[in-house]
Amino acid sequence: MAYVFAVLILVAGLELLLSGTWNSAYFRFGVPLFRYSVEHRVPVTRLPDASGLMSALPKSGYVPLRVHELDPVTYAVREAFWGGMSKIYYTAIMRWVLELSADGSIRIVGKANWFALGFTGSVAAMGLTGLADVGFSIILIGLVVFIYSVQAHRFRKVAEIACAQLRKQAA
Repeated sequence: MAYVFAVLILVAGLELLLSGTWNSAYFRFGVPLFRYSVEHRVPVTRLPDASGLMSALPKSGYVPLRVHELDPVTYAVREAFWGGMSKIYYTAIMRWVLELSADGSIRIVGKANWFALGFTGSVAAMGLTGLADVGFSIILIGLVVFIYSVQAHRFRKVAEIACAQLRKQAA
């Protein structure tokens, strides 16, 4: 069992490295868990400025979001590693890609974080095989659902704010 946790620690370290360096392949490829699109009726060739988008995001009690341009029509989005002592932190279930689609819509896609998949799968398997309390596994699944809903809400807002900024620029 110790090797499972050693592998999870290695996966977490690799994921932090790839996310922290804004690795394009890491953000572009993965298992999609969430999709949300906002229709934008004005033709544009690029997303709004990444720093302007980041500053327009609503302030919340959660750790701030970071936006990084991968190319003019694709941005990587993730939670910051540090946002201050007074912020609520959680282990992210997904990393995000904000895209300007060919049809003019803005789409945000949440892709599964490897650590979250591995950890949740390991604990669920331990619960099913009797190595961990089933109650713990149920609580963990509930926590994953809660974090997913927090992330989904936050990233829907990113897509909506990006669309509003593009409309404002076109006006």
